Parts: sequence; structure tokens; C-alpha cells
Amino acid sequence: MIKLYELKFALESLWDGKSSAEDLQTIAADLRSSIWKLKLLEWILSQ
Repeated sequence: MIKLYELKFALESLWDGKSSAEDLQTIAADLRSSIWKLKLLEWILSQ
């Protein structure tokens, strides 16, 4: 949940002109990576 707030703040920062689209893309990529790692861990633990 905290990661989603990071994405929200990054998007708002882009809209305010305080960051770039590349910054937003980096945060979004990190979020996707974290989600996949969590899903993989959940799958491993459920086996």
C-alpha cells in the first residue's frame, strides 16, 4: 500500500513540474518489480 502512495506522490510531483516523466517511470517500474517479487514469494510459500 505504501508503494502506491509513492506512485501517487510521483505523479503529483510530475503534474506540479517538480519531477520528470523519467522519474515517474522509474518509480512505476520499481513498483511493478516489487509486486512481482511479492507475488512470487506468496506463490513459493503456498507450495
